[in-house]
Amino acid sequence: GAYPPPGGYPPPQGAYPPPGGYPPPQPGSADVVLDGVKYGWKKFTENVGPFLIGGVVLFVGFAIIAAIIYGIAFAGAIAAGDTNVGGLIWGFGSFVPVVVLTVLVVFIQAAFLNVSLKVAAGQQVEFGDFLKFPNAGKAIGTAVLVGIATGIGYALLWLPGVAVAIFTVFAIAIALDRGVGPVDAIKGSIEIVKANFVTALLLVIAVYIVTSIGAALCGVGIIAAAPIAYLTVVFVYRKLQNQQVAA
Repeated sequence: GAYPPPGGYPPPQGAYPPPGGYPPPQPGSADVVLDGVKYGWKKFTENVGPFLIGGVVLFVGFAIIAAIIYGIAFAGAIAAGDTNVGGLIWGFGSFVPVVVLTVLVVFIQAAFLNVSLKVAAGQQVEFGDFLKFPNAGKAIGTAVLVGIATGIGYALLWLPGVAVAIFTVFAIAIALDRGVGPVDAIKGSIEIVKANFVTALLLVIAVYIVTSIGAALCGVGIIAAAPIAYLTVVFVYRKLQNQQVAA
């Protein structure tokens, strides 16, 4: 009994982690964004009907309203003997039309993100999801605030605007997903981006490339590019929070 049997000494605390104690390897920055683009294409093709119908209705509706606003402005300009419609639209007297068009644009963004969140959650997508969705007011308010901040940033020698676009890339999705106000949504996006800056930068670049390709196809391709871009954003948003994404 002078010597304990082999293995009688316990290993030092923390020397050997228990089986499975190591976290699974995290995907690289480029990998998660590339997977997001692939996911966006896959889910767009699987839900091509609702996405195309919803996209066409939203974009056509925006075009009609914009044409009406410009038509009224042009008629007013002609009546006043001035054909400077651009100046009339952007003048102080046309503040309301500009606001209307801005809200319509951010509504389209929020609509696509709402549907993308439903797809990522494995829920059935319906046409009505493009026109009516939860937390719409908070999402639109967030988009407007982000747009103002980005515009100011671009006016300050361009780079600040790029920084704002990167750090707020998840803001609208957070407003929709968590139901928080614009300030909290922007703060939430900043926190995610601070911990994953390279990934967020690559995501913004990927979204720009996808939407640019869509816009280059006579503008019609944007109807397909927009869903892919927003699905990519939602995929990366959920992955960076270790949340499940429906296959």
